[in-house]
Amino acid sequence: MITEELKLINSLINAEDRLKALESWEGEQHSITPDEMFDALQECLSKKEIEELLLNKQLVNKLHITKEIITELARELSSETSKEKVMEMYELPIHLMAEVISTCSDEKKIKSVLEDKRFEKYSMMTILSSLSAESLQSFLLEHKDVLTSNGIEPYVITRWLSIEEQRRIVELIDDSNLTVTERKEVIATLREETKQCIDASELSKDYQDALSVKTDFGGNVIIDFERPLETYRGLDRLIRVSPRDLTNKQKAKFIELGAICPNMSVISYLDTIRGSGTIEREYVSSPKEYIDAEAWIEGVIQGLNPEYSDAQKLAVIDNAIGKKISYSADFDTEVHNANDARAMWRVISSGYGVCEGVALAEQYMLSRVGIDSEIVFAGEHAFLKIKDIELPLTNGETVRGNTINDVTWDLTLQRIGGKPDSFCRSYEEIRKLDIDDKGRDKGYHKNDEKLQDATLELDTQSLRALYKSVGLTHEDGSFPIRDLIEESAGIDEMYQDNPAENLSEQFLLLADTYPDFAKCQDASMKVLSDILLDHVNLGIYRSAVNRVFDRNDTEKRPVMYVYVDSDTMGQVFYVADETSGVFTGLTMEEFEARYECYDFDLERANGTRPWEDKYQRVKSQDKEDEIIEEEEI
Repeated sequence: MITEELKLINSLINAEDRLKALESWEGEQHSITPDEMFDALQECLSKKEIEELLLNKQLVNKLHITKEIITELARELSSETSKEKVMEMYELPIHLMAEVISTCSDEKKIKSVLEDKRFEKYSMMTILSSLSAESLQSFLLEHKDVLTSNGIEPYVITRWLSIEEQRRIVELIDDSNLTVTERKEVIATLREETKQCIDASELSKDYQDALSVKTDFGGNVIIDFERPLETYRGLDRLIRVSPRDLTNKQKAKFIELGAICPNMSVISYLDTIRGSGTIEREYVSSPKEYIDAEAWIEGVIQGLNPEYSDAQKLAVIDNAIGKKISYSADFDTEVHNANDARAMWRVISSGYGVCEGVALAEQYMLSRVGIDSEIVFAGEHAFLKIKDIELPLTNGETVRGNTINDVTWDLTLQRIGGKPDSFCRSYEEIRKLDIDDKGRDKGYHKNDEKLQDATLELDTQSLRALYKSVGLTHEDGSFPIRDLIEESAGIDEMYQDNPAENLSEQFLLLADTYPDFAKCQDASMKVLSDILLDHVNLGIYRSAVNRVFDRNDTEKRPVMYVYVDSDTMGQVFYVADETSGVFTGLTMEEFEARYECYDFDLERANGTRPWEDKYQRVKSQDKEDEIIEEEEI
């Protein structure tokens, strides 16, 4: 609605008087929204007067006209020169400049896209989608590489053309340099009004199929599982489906569709905490990853005894996930892929993930067997709150309520057959695990609002009994890790006088017990640090177990290594080889020439590599008790 003051300005006959009246008007004293200002100026002023207004920066600032309104007004100017002046005068952001340029001549639009390096992907899309069909056709013929280098698919542009221009694009499509797939994508994403205006009988069968599919506002194909799935062949990039809520019949069809469209996107959704809010994000897996993951999930579920209680099912599923999935070895590195580590079916198929992806996988599997759970976030960490579950106690009683299950924190322990420390814990008890050895509360599980009612705690004796009941412990309730500990101790005793052979045998024990030790780095590092290298007879003065990357590997994939410094062996590196499944010994010179630490690891260590000497070894002056001591340089 136009204010009384603007109505008065509009009543002035002389244009010069109207502009002078605007100059004397104190806009900040009146309640007027940007939209009202835009409507008012358009109604009050002629196009010539609007141009004069825009070129008067002092007046525009006085009227508090926003850059968005300036953009809208500039779009209606008749002179491209004036548009250029306005964009420069008000330093419009790139996306608003694109809006103005999209109203210029096609020649100007194409020149801007080709020559102005400030324009990024989305600004280019805005400009190119305003071209005429003929101009767009010409641009594609001559400059398709520009789209390719900026990750722009042709259909992303054509789907925003007017109905008339879209019809013309279809007429010209066989004379274009688009691939068959790109042509089908263009036709599939036409406006519904455009599709209704096209005579399908004049099109080829491929084009007819593309014309018949439905798409949503985002240009994604809406799958109809009742129609022949061959209709969707070649439209992989337009298909994004979340199969979690599909019926069994639809899931079977979806697997068939995966064979026809192997590059379509299988979506899993995850609520992620960002700042003070929660954002739902989508993560992409491939059809093959979906099929592989579902086959594994089905195998675990089918293996459950029908007589198992919910607590027993939870124990089996939690253990199975720990045996299948490892924490992403490249987490907190410059090559870490957030999608790969959180896309549920990819996490299961690949065997690597971070807390959100692993928690989502367990939640999904638990829902399949009727166990209710909720993903809870505390800072940057995610885990599960198990709801209304009955837990058995060794005294024969049962308790029912809510409890906490941190599947990610137990991944390593489950893989190596240890006692899971974060299985069915009360809020009070699991919060104790957040306190480090210096008494600092890391708050990994702190969420009072969500977890105050998580009061169920499974004591150690009851936990052992539960795991024993499903065959995950020895008959005496001890966990399988005991075997590794005893065997490692036996090796240490056998080779107590030969540290080099002792270490070699410890490495072989690791490889024999866990054949995939080089890939499951989190678990292997724990076993090495806490068990295999923790023997006095090895004579290790200093050691480090960590990750590096091969300087010749462009993907910078993480490689696990062990560094030892001892009197008998000296300073030696052992690198885990995924292909051979063994450790390869290297001198420091050989190791440093080939491998390097990740930037983030160096930042956390204040730029110091774990094997770099900060200490010198000093022998005791007591000849009868010669020892090695650490002394800071």
